[in-house]
Amino acid sequence: MNKKVKKMLEPNMRFLFFFLIVFAVLTYFDDKHNHIIAYVELGIVILLYIYTRVTEARRRNEILEYIESVTSDLDTAAKDSLQNFPLPMAVISLYDNVIISANEGFKKITGDKEHVFEKKITDEVPEFNSKWLLENKSESPTPVALDGK
Repeated sequence: MNKKVKKMLEPNMRFLFFFLIVFAVLTYFDDKHNHIIAYVELGIVILLYIYTRVTEARRRNEILEYIESVTSDLDTAAKDSLQNFPLPMAVISLYDNVIISANEGFKKITGDKEHVFEKKITDEVPEFNSKWLLENKSESPTPVALDGK
């Protein structure tokens, strides 16, 4: 499997940080005489959180660079046909449902013509569920409505 694709599929660690903080708090209240351990735990959690945020930003940039390199191989006519495709179209990351690219038709139906990139697809289309894509299906099992359409 491509190294860049593997990085895109890594799990989000924020949920685990919650439990690490809970354990640090429990340690603090469990041993009233030795709060140093709790402070060390909390410091490590903070450092890990910072590291995770930095690597997530780096990973997002790598994804964008990868997509840019793939699309740069297309000739101008192919790029133009994708951007001006008559149906609304968006490319999303299945890792976190963030919009990577969208054509003018998609921007028009969402009403956000300026900045749809790096937003979650559910911010623009609240009823959209990407589960069917992860199940390798080519069509949504239910229609997705946007503004009653």
